[in-house]
Amino acid sequence: MNNSLVNNIANYSEKYRANVLSSDSNLFKKSKENWYSALKFFLNIAFYQGRKNELSTKIKKAAFNYLDNLYSEENRKSNNPEQFAKKIIIGRFQDESGKEISRKRDVEMVKSSLKFIYKIDNSFNLVNYSITKIKNGNIKELQKELDGIVSVGEKISALFLDQLIIQENLEGKIDDKDKQLLLPFDVWVDKVCIQIGIYSDKASLNEKKKKVFETCKNADVNSINFIRGVWYIGYKSLELFLETLKENNA
Repeated sequence: MNNSLVNNIANYSEKYRANVLSSDSNLFKKSKENWYSALKFFLNIAFYQGRKNELSTKIKKAAFNYLDNLYSEENRKSNNPEQFAKKIIIGRFQDESGKEISRKRDVEMVKSSLKFIYKIDNSFNLVNYSITKIKNGNIKELQKELDGIVSVGEKISALFLDQLIIQENLEGKIDDKDKQLLLPFDVWVDKVCIQIGIYSDKASLNEKKKKVFETCKNADVNSINFIRGVWYIGYKSLELFLETLKENNA
C-alpha cells in the first residue's frame, strides 16, 4: 500500500470534521441542555442506515415532526422518556400527505432509545451520559449498551461516538485499544477501501478493522482520521470529482 496515498486520504479528515461541526453544532449545543434534544441528536445519526440518504432524510423529518407534536409542555414537565414512549402508538412514520414511509423497526428504534435513556440516570441525557463514558475510558462498555437499542449496530454507535468526540474535542482522550471501536464500516468506507486494495469485498468486519489498522500503523497515520477521510471521499465523491475538473479547466 502506498503510504503517501494513505496520508493524503487521512488529510480529508479535516474536511469531515469541519462538516460535522458546521452541520450539527447547534443541535449538539441543545442536546447538552435536555434529554429530548439529546435524543434527537442521536436519532439524527441513527436513522441513516441501510437505505438511500434521501429516503433516510424523509423518514427522519417525518419522525421528528411526529415526536415534536407529542413532546408537549406536559411531557416537558413530567420529564419522563418512558411515558413518552408509550404515547407513540403508530406502526410507521408518515410523510405530510399521510403516506407511510418508514419501516416498523424505525418506530421500534425510537421506542427502544427512549426506554434505554430512561434507565441510564436521572437526567435521561444520552449525550452527556456518553461523553462522561468516553472521558472515563469506557467506550467499549458504552458501545455495547448502544448496540442493545433496536436497529443500532456497530456502524451507528461508532458514528454517534465519533461525532461526540469531534464536538467535544476528545481525540486526545482515546486509547489505541479503543480506536478500532470508532471505525464505522458502511458502504462509503467499503467502496474506497476495496477500490484502493486495503481489503476485498469478501472480508469480514474483523478482517476489515485489522487491515485498516495495519495499513494506518505502517503509514504512521491515525486510523480514526483515515476512516473519516475515507468516508468523506466516498460520500462526497461526485463533488470532489467536479472540483477537480474545475481546477484542471481553470
